[in-house]
Amino acid sequence: MIERKLPTGTLMRAFDSYAQTFRGERPVFIRFKDGKLIKHALTYLTEFELEMLFVWFLREKKDMRPTIGAALCKEVIADFIRASGRTYGFYLQLENSIRQLSRGFNAGGRLSGAATSQIWSDEARITGAFEKLKGSYSRSSIRENPKGSP
Repeated sequence: MIERKLPTGTLMRAFDSYAQTFRGERPVFIRFKDGKLIKHALTYLTEFELEMLFVWFLREKKDMRPTIGAALCKEVIADFIRASGRTYGFYLQLENSIRQLSRGFNAGGRLSGAATSQIWSDEARITGAFEKLKGSYSRSSIRENPKGSP
């Protein structure tokens, strides 16, 4: 059976890029630990949802060091969920920020109407995925596989 390669390297490079853009500093990566944290988070979230968390963390939590461990801690995820419930269009704003960054801040980085309606319909699913990730930290250790596979 062929195992799918996880995009941990891609997500770490994205985190590095976002940290340099929003904070003007390079993040500190901890070998193996960051990869395991990303792998654990990907069992509950998509790559794009994880990038949204990274962007929000780097923009809003300026008092915390720019590390993947800090971005994926239980308290930050709880704050992210609370913030998403308070702000109208929260996920759409984050998605627009990410798309603008990927286009190099070019003009016209707004989403089309079809993409906007897709975000609105997925908002409850996205919030639920973050709730599951937050709950997984209190139930098990990161070293354990939450899907029950060896």
